[in-house]
Amino acid sequence: FMRPRPAEIFFKEDVTATGPGLPSGHSERVFSGAVILSSFYKRMKIPLYILALLVAFSRIYIGVHYPIDALIGTLNGIIIGYIVLNLPTEKLQKKLEKFGRKL
Repeated sequence: FMRPRPAEIFFKEDVTATGPGLPSGHSERVFSGAVILSSFYKRMKIPLYILALLVAFSRIYIGVHYPIDALIGTLNGIIIGYIVLNLPTEKLQKKLEKFGRKL
């Protein structure tokens, strides 16, 4: 949603962020990455999620997102990560191999 960023409202600062503020794209991407990477690197699960939380918090702290923006970005990222992990890749792989043989 296009709306003024928190820093523009509360601190009257010009924010260089462009595009919609809801959801937080940074939060979305870092959490989807944490979900996907932690499924492959089990020992890195806690550090990955701590990093993701710090990124989401930083978006609020620097005034480019409201807390709800980061929260919805976080939830979207987690959902996207689980969707990516559960894609039916075996079927896709077989179709691609079959298509490659036709060429």
